[in-house]
Formats: sequence, structure tokens, C-alpha cells
Amino acid sequence: MMVKVLGFNWRPGKTIFLQEFLNYLVAEQSLTRDNFIMGVTKIEGYWAGVLLTIRDQTQFCKIRTDGGDFTITAEGLKEGENPVEVNFFLIKGSTGRGIYQHYHHSSSLNIFCKFSRYFYGEYKTTRINADIKPAMSQKQIAACHTKYQNTLRFSFWVRPQALPEALALLKEIHTLDVQIESVEVKEKDFLPIAQISKSVRHRFRFEKQTSAEKIRSVIRGFLKTREDIETLSVEGIDGEGDDLILKLENNLDRLAVMDYEEVVKDLIIRSSDLQETIENSAMVKKLLTIAKSPDISAMLETPLGN
Repeated sequence: MMVKVLGFNWRPGKTIFLQEFLNYLVAEQSLTRDNFIMGVTKIEGYWAGVLLTIRDQTQFCKIRTDGGDFTITAEGLKEGENPVEVNFFLIKGSTGRGIYQHYHHSSSLNIFCKFSRYFYGEYKTTRINADIKPAMSQKQIAACHTKYQNTLRFSFWVRPQALPEALALLKEIHTLDVQIESVEVKEKDFLPIAQISKSVRHRFRFEKQTSAEKIRSVIRGFLKTREDIETLSVEGIDGEGDDLILKLENNLDRLAVMDYEEVVKDLIIRSSDLQETIENSAMVKKLLTIAKSPDISAMLETPLGN
């Protein structure tokens, strides 16, 4: 089974620095919600972690082949045992960029980001409670809540070749933001600006009644006709009703691909020393090697644009 390494961006609200939130995750040591467990630690200038997804099943099927024949049987797990999917990740706190290891049936990058956003909400609550003082008026208390009203926003790195397929993740498409190298301006009021510009940026907002399929078709057609795109992002709603942003990364090749056996070989994760086992895991060491490669390092070190 193939394991891919995917890229993502995190952008917190204006009143919370990302490093503060990441340090909160480290301090919590083990974060649990529903059938998920996450642990985070800091290593070599990155925040590294693992997301565990516990499957609610006690039986699995296996196949045994013998020549041209095969036999399928069901196997039972022992009491207290459950299958678990394991996803490791790295985040650069100074830029909000990170990489995430994913394989078929494991938790998607979208699920990981939503899980993290839930705990961002928990962290916001601790900040609000710390800011509210007994003598405050209702207006001052409301101002404390308003101060932290923004949530953790996230987006995914998408290669040009993969963007047409990635658009299918969006059930609704709200905006297209594109910057192109050539400056083509027809409105005469903008000509003086165009003459001293090296690129132009356009933001398109789509009519609510326009179908996502029609918008996808138009965007795909646009991508085929332009070779001068500098940046592009598409914002919309995914199949679960949550915000999703896709960001085109022109200078991005495949981050990494490896075999599943590489990921799970000699894997040991213990709740009693979760952070230590994350730091010592072979998968985190592989992600650190990938993160330090020239192309990926350049991406991770690049500050997020607007």
C-alpha cells in the first residue's frame, strides 16, 4: 500500500500566535476526542505529532493463497485490542506550513485539520477565561469573546496537475483568487497602474445559484489556457459542510511516496511516554529528512501570503 506525504497550511486568528497554540498542544500531552488521539512534541525546530484513529471493530478478514486456490477466513482480535490507523505530521510554527503522512483508509488531511481546529477552539476558551475578570461589565466580557472570534483556517498544497481532481472535494465553490505574471488591463482607469506592475491579481466571487460542477469546468478550462499563473486558490465548502481552501503550488513536485511497510515497521507508540515515542519514531525521522530537502524546506520556510 502506498503512503503519500501531503502539504498543508494553518492560519490562526489575529489575536493568537500559532506557536502559542502549538505549545498548548504539547502541554496537553494527549488530546482525545471520539475515536481520535493526538500527541504533539517539539523537535529540531518543528512541532511533530501523531494522529491515531481507533477503529471500532474486533474482526478482520485475511486471505491465504495456495497455488491457484485461496481461502478467506475471519480473525478475531483479543479483548482490549482494536485496529488503529497512524498518521504522523510536522509543522513549522513560524510559517504555519506543514507536511502530513497519509495512506488509504487512514484519516484524511481534512479530518486531521478539523480535529486540530476543535482543540484550537478549546485553547481559545482558556484564553477568554483568562482575560475575563470578576469586575468586568457585560460589554467588556463580550469584547473578550469578540477578540478571539476567529477560528483556525487551513488549506492544502495542490500541484497544478492535481488541481482539477482536487476541485471535486468542493461541494460548493465560492471564490477563485488568481495572480498572473502578465498584466492585461482593458479598463483605462487602471492603465497607469498596469504600466508599472509586474503581475495582476484577480478575485472572482461566484453566484450562489451557480452549480459547483459548472464552476469546476470553467476553472479547469482556465488552467489549460494559462501558463503564467503565479498563485491560485479556490475557496468553498467540502462534502461535510466545512470551509476548504485549495492552494496551487507551481514549484511543488511530489513531496514523497513510500510503502506502508516502511511506516509501520518497528512502530511502537505508548501513551505512558507518548511524546518520547513520537520523537524516536522512524516516521518522524523520515518526515524531518523530507522537510530538510531543498524544495520542501523552501516551501515550509515561506511565510503565508494574504
